[in-house]
Amino acid sequence: MRTTRLLGLAGGLVLATALFWQPVNAQDATPSAPEVSDAEAAPDGPTPMDEAAASPDAVAEGRALAIGNCGGCHATGLEDESPLAEAPPFRTLGWNYPVRYLQESLAEGIVTGHDDMPEVAWDPGTIGVFLAYLESIQVPKDSE
Repeated sequence: MRTTRLLGLAGGLVLATALFWQPVNAQDATPSAPEVSDAEAAPDGPTPMDEAAASPDAVAEGRALAIGNCGGCHATGLEDESPLAEAPPFRTLGWNYPVRYLQESLAEGIVTGHDDMPEVAWDPGTIGVFLAYLESIQVPKDSE
């Protein structure tokens, strides 16, 4: 009976230690997330955008998509203003993240927190020409 109690106490002590113990310098014990370069974060191999970017026809097709599908709210050119003040001009999207990062969102469906923007889910070819156009109109951050 005494052995059972001692084993129970020892087990409880081990469990409590495991649950509540922290290293002396907890900041050093927490691993930091590895930094990822743009090259590492980009998808492997050529993307639809890469294949389309070299084609002036693809950029023109992407421009038509931008104007037809997005121009009601977003500025789609180099100098126009967004008809909807909350909608960022497409020429400034690259200020926050590389435009190519939109590839996955456009394929899976961009869903926003407001009802004004419809859900967008395009095929890889459409995404490629759209992103080729977006890349072609990005402006430096200090130009606006």
